[in-house]
Amino acid sequence: MERSHHGEKLYMQVFREIRQYMVDNNLQRGDLLPTEQQLCQKLGVSRNVLREAIKSMEVMGLIEACPGRGTEVREFNLEFILQNVLCFSSDDMAQRRDELAGLQKTLELSYMRPAFQNISREDVAKLRACVNDLNVAEQGEEALQAHHAIHQVLFRALDNRVLRDLLNAVDGLQRTWQKEGCQTPELPEKERAEAIVRALEEYNFQAFAQAMVAYFSRGIFARKDNGYYED
Repeated sequence: MERSHHGEKLYMQVFREIRQYMVDNNLQRGDLLPTEQQLCQKLGVSRNVLREAIKSMEVMGLIEACPGRGTEVREFNLEFILQNVLCFSSDDMAQRRDELAGLQKTLELSYMRPAFQNISREDVAKLRACVNDLNVAEQGEEALQAHHAIHQVLFRALDNRVLRDLLNAVDGLQRTWQKEGCQTPELPEKERAEAIVRALEEYNFQAFAQAMVAYFSRGIFARKDNGYYED
């Protein structure tokens, strides 16, 4: 393996080499990496450098050390990265939360047409149940759960893992924010979620699109600098 160049840490090169090994060998969740000794020999690095790379991969949620078994590959999860690495790389968690909300807004409004085209009647019925839960939910965690369920069901038919992980990350960050005693994020009014479901029940895309834009114009999504603008 090439040595560190351009000031890059050697363990980061090792990180990428191991990741490429996983790809080249089609390692799946539960598969084992070679032993530490085998990796050191294969990559031509010391145990200390290898352990730094392995530790970084564990922090990223890519692998997991299993005592008595070895180092096991985990299923890649963008939610893990967003919640545990990106969102907590700064002391300003409120800013990270708002930035994620803006990203969520942009993605959901961009994907709303395929969501409308692919959603099943069964999922529309589940959305109605989510709105009913929202109507009786207390403020706080119950309301967060109901809103989150609406986003999940709405885009489930797209089978878009990145979008799903992002929505889970937003939900997890909001829950963490709440549990740490910070101010609960302001959510859109219940009536705006109701309008989305009603438009789906009537199979009216124009009404659905208007309801989605209206939903994302309130609460935590209302910031003007967090993405998606209508013409």
